[in-house]
Amino acid sequence: MSKFDKDTYPTPLSLFLPLDAEFNFTLDGAALPNNAKCDRYVTPEMDFLTYQLQNERIFINPPFSDPLSFIKRSIELFEYYNCLVVMLLPVDISTEWFSLITRKATEIRFIVGGRIKFVSPETGDWTDVCRGNHLAIFDPRHRNMGQVIRNIHIDDLGKFEWRVNSRKRKP
Repeated sequence: MSKFDKDTYPTPLSLFLPLDAEFNFTLDGAALPNNAKCDRYVTPEMDFLTYQLQNERIFINPPFSDPLSFIKRSIELFEYYNCLVVMLLPVDISTEWFSLITRKATEIRFIVGGRIKFVSPETGDWTDVCRGNHLAIFDPRHRNMGQVIRNIHIDDLGKFEWRVNSRKRKP
């Protein structure tokens, strides 16, 4: 598997759909044509880090290998271009990028009670990840309010595909 393949695990649709119902996303900020969650999406060739955006509602599951650059760009879009950004990220409170999230996000939602599984782009099998996940939310409507931190139990997020079919599934 190439280095980039580690960055292309698609977000489970059953996780994305409730978030889309809540936030009404207009753009997937890190996608390939075969795993995009929105009709409009930014591919690696288009480069989210430099792509011109304004007044968008962005969902992004950034590359596992470079969350910091994508977080910095999301903050820029939130602060200067009126973009709402919801990021799906691993939990690692020891990192520079998590510290940045704690200073800039309007909301942090920790997903507790289990781990999200992802479909391997190479094998098509559900794959366990090495740590839990959280959502970092940058919402211009809440810019001047205090940060909200809450826990969301994985069972309250929806009925996940991997609990129904633990082996193969197309993303």
